[in-house]
Amino acid sequence: MILLIGAWYNEVGYSFEFSYKVDLFIREQIIAKIFPKYRLNDIEEGWYLNLVIATDSKTKELEVRGPDKRKRQKMIDYGLWLPFDRIMKSQYPLETFIDYYFDALEIVFADYGVEKKDLLDLKVMSKKEILNNSEYIRVVAT
Repeated sequence: MILLIGAWYNEVGYSFEFSYKVDLFIREQIIAKIFPKYRLNDIEEGWYLNLVIATDSKTKELEVRGPDKRKRQKMIDYGLWLPFDRIMKSQYPLETFIDYYFDALEIVFADYGVEKKDLLDLKVMSKKEILNNSEYIRVVAT
C-alpha cells in the first residue's frame, strides 16, 4: 500500500493555511515508522491509501469518512473532516490541528491494526519538530 495525503476544501474561506510541509512531514514519519512495523506495504499491494483532509462551515466535530474503495484506480479513500472553527479559534491553531489530525489517523489506522501508542509516539515527535520550526508555518502574502 502506498500512502497519499492531500486536502480538499469546497467552501470559500474554509481551509487550513498551514504549510504543505506539515502534511509531508507526518506522511514521511508514518511511512518510515508505522508502515514497516505493521507491514502495511504488504497489505493491498499496488493500492493507494488516500487520506484527504477537509473542512467546511458545517464540520463541528472530528469525522472520518470511509473507507471507500475505488477498484479501477486501486484507491482506498478516507476523508478526515476536521472542525475548522475549533482549530482556528484555539490559542495554538497549528498544535490543535495536529491533535485533531492524529485523532483521525488513530481511527483510520485502527482498521489496519496499528496501536494507539505508536501513533501517540509519532504525534509527540511530530509536534516537537513542527511546532519548534518556522518552516512549517505558511506565510500568506498580503
